[in-house]
Amino acid sequence: MARPFIALILAGLFYIVLCHIPFPGVDVSALSRSQQLSGFSVTARFSVLALGVTPLLLAAGLVECFKLFFFRINAFRGAATPHNVTEMVVRIGALLLAAFQSYGLAIALSQANIVTLERPVVVWTTVASCLGSTALLIFISERIRWQGLVGGLWFLLLLPDLLDLPNNFSLISELLRTGRISEIHLMASIAFTIASVYAIIFCLKSWSSLLASRSLNAGVARGPDYAIMVWPPYLTQIVLSLMLPLFFHLLPAEEPLDSAHIKRVATVAWAVIMPIFTFLYIIKFSVSRRRIQKPTYTAFAMIAATQIAVILASNIFSEFLVLPLSGMAIIVAVTLFFSLDQLQTEQNMKVTAKIGRPQQK
Repeated sequence: MARPFIALILAGLFYIVLCHIPFPGVDVSALSRSQQLSGFSVTARFSVLALGVTPLLLAAGLVECFKLFFFRINAFRGAATPHNVTEMVVRIGALLLAAFQSYGLAIALSQANIVTLERPVVVWTTVASCLGSTALLIFISERIRWQGLVGGLWFLLLLPDLLDLPNNFSLISELLRTGRISEIHLMASIAFTIASVYAIIFCLKSWSSLLASRSLNAGVARGPDYAIMVWPPYLTQIVLSLMLPLFFHLLPAEEPLDSAHIKRVATVAWAVIMPIFTFLYIIKFSVSRRRIQKPTYTAFAMIAATQIAVILASNIFSEFLVLPLSGMAIIVAVTLFFSLDQLQTEQNMKVTAKIGRPQQK
């Protein structure tokens, strides 16, 4: 158990150090004078990790979508895509996305008043810095894996939210002191967070028990895969980010749509599409059976309902409450640390079995 925790700590320290290294040519003193906000996210905005894990998450998400939709075809043919092939596709895709995104960022930086270098130099150094940092994040994420999760990817995705927690708690304290929020708001925020954590843990335990019983009946030793809890919300977000602009562009331009209407459409579309991805994971783990049994439908309904409830409630409560973590961040955090706890339990059982096993002479 010490090795995963040490790997996470080292990855976190490495991430923090990189987030405090600004782009070449950025005037840090001018940046500190122009930025009125504070917090880790503001510091990282002009660092070599300005893109964060966005290119890697987008590339991995697109590959995950492809794997989900074509899983039955590959299973029917008796073929499977080699793991090293999918990893290579994710790496190339992440680097290409980082190149495109960093070029746009470089153009924006070159037009700001916080850069001391010439525009061509700013463009090349910014693109090179973003490509290098993305390559390092790919290397880190691939070194931390357990329980069916690319633990490094989700930990790096969660890390900015965790590092912003002190700033968020400070903001909550200031709002309480000035009377802008009451103790009732604070208690509601705490109650929502605790209820979300318990609901997610209950879903993860039920899913783990279901997979364990399936593996036992099939006579196959197979560990739990918790990707079903974390991937569907992000896959839905990726699909909507690609589809909604096209949808609104094709609408007749009789009246301009306001932001509230766009937000309502996006919320309804998200609530409809997200269970589809959750059900695709259910199909993925039930493909070896002739039909999906009732316990699997129950697990699907429970997981999908929890994902929708936590994220939508978080979006609603954030309008009048101050939440330390968003709904998506809560799901990722609970899933990540629950999988770590399960890993520790499995390792303890293996050690106990090894100690209790009689040595052969």
